[in-house]
Amino acid sequence: MVYNVRTKKIKRSRNVIFNENPSPASLPDPAYNLNITGINQDHKHNSQDRHIPIDFLRPHLENPFNIQSTSPPSPTVEDNPKDQSQTRAPNTLDPSNPALFKEDLTYFRQVKDLDFYEVYTVIAKPISFKVFAAVAAAKGWYLHHIDIITAFLYAELKEPIEIELPEIQREEYPDHIGLLMKTIYGLKQSPREWYSLLHDVLVSIGFDRTQSDHSIFVKRQHGGSPLYVMVYVDDLLVLSPSEDAIQQFKSAISKHFDTSDKGKLQRYLAINVHYANGIIHLSQADYVDKILVRFSLENCKPVITPMDKKQALIPFEGTATKGQIHEYQTKIGTLICEKGLSTSGFLFKMAGGAISWTSKKQPCVALSTTESEYIAESLAVQEAIWLIQLLTELGIEGFLSKPIPIYADNNGAIALASNPEFHAATKHIAIRFHRLREEVAAGNVKFVKIPTADMAADGLTKPLGKTLFKRWIIQMGLTVYKNG
Repeated sequence: MVYNVRTKKIKRSRNVIFNENPSPASLPDPAYNLNITGINQDHKHNSQDRHIPIDFLRPHLENPFNIQSTSPPSPTVEDNPKDQSQTRAPNTLDPSNPALFKEDLTYFRQVKDLDFYEVYTVIAKPISFKVFAAVAAAKGWYLHHIDIITAFLYAELKEPIEIELPEIQREEYPDHIGLLMKTIYGLKQSPREWYSLLHDVLVSIGFDRTQSDHSIFVKRQHGGSPLYVMVYVDDLLVLSPSEDAIQQFKSAISKHFDTSDKGKLQRYLAINVHYANGIIHLSQADYVDKILVRFSLENCKPVITPMDKKQALIPFEGTATKGQIHEYQTKIGTLICEKGLSTSGFLFKMAGGAISWTSKKQPCVALSTTESEYIAESLAVQEAIWLIQLLTELGIEGFLSKPIPIYADNNGAIALASNPEFHAATKHIAIRFHRLREEVAAGNVKFVKIPTADMAADGLTKPLGKTLFKRWIIQMGLTVYKNG
């Protein structure tokens, strides 16, 4: 029985259990529990400890406790959040603080190698998401979305984290503190522990993790349809030619976690997903609108191209404030001509749409156009090899045929990729860029000469005129789509 402060009613809850003197080995295994121990002890488990498993860390499920505070406690050291850690033990939390249930804990500073060790976790690559969308569109497969509710509250917590008791428990145990048994939102190790738990669950129901992208899990069934699951924290994307197989997976995963079935994928990480005539459209119109509002350009008129092909970049002779300079740099970035670095640009397409593209300054100064193009080719080959590995592990037929053609428009760079030519002019090129020769020789990639006018990557490295820009939009697989 639990007293709900908000409703002032007694409520029965299967998640709240009271045991007088259980040993740690005999404790039940509730979803979320708190170990209460005397503060005068050394806080180690022993038979005299009192353990009260409670689910106050998930107030939105049954709301057994009402969080009274509406703002974090005020720091005692000159109102400086950085000094707040001095008023509380470094590994102590106050669960009455609403910030405990948010993504960030402003007033709790964990100490590395004391409260946590490893924090790195795996998240899905944007390219992998586009590969999923491309496969779904090209093959007519089903792509569904599952959300794990309060994902960070499931994993076991390895490090000892002490917390102050909620007020209702503090009255009954005035000289006790709490010991977290499971992760909560705001702990630095929570994302890592959650992914580790999810990995174990997926493996237990027959999935294998791909090595090219640890966020993707594959389940191949004898005589059944394959299943592909991509993980981005608490969002699971499920791809399969069989809707029944997807439903079976949803049923299986819901036995381990509370889930929200979003059905057919409609939105993913601020990307809107639209379906029309067998085509999947990905758009970020609302994101673009936010950018325009941020820079007070929501009422601006559209232009034919984002930058004039013959724009003269001349020094500003007036006086600009630091704020104006920062705003300018935020809008368009620092000019690459300041360091004499060329721009690498490449584009990979799948099922008619772009899945991977890059436009970035090269790491070193190129002494010729051939050298600049050669460096860009090397970076493109790196991406191609990774895509080969990913598609090979997925085992989806119809998308991978080696060698992968890479289209280029510079004869010198193409020749240099196949043969060690122009030694006098290219002997200084870093050895790491010559890796592409090995991939060409192995038959993984091949370079194909095309006219510059047909080069889809041109729009990623320089401004284009009206005609070429419109053509480039089509080459990228971009289109104007109006929902509804």
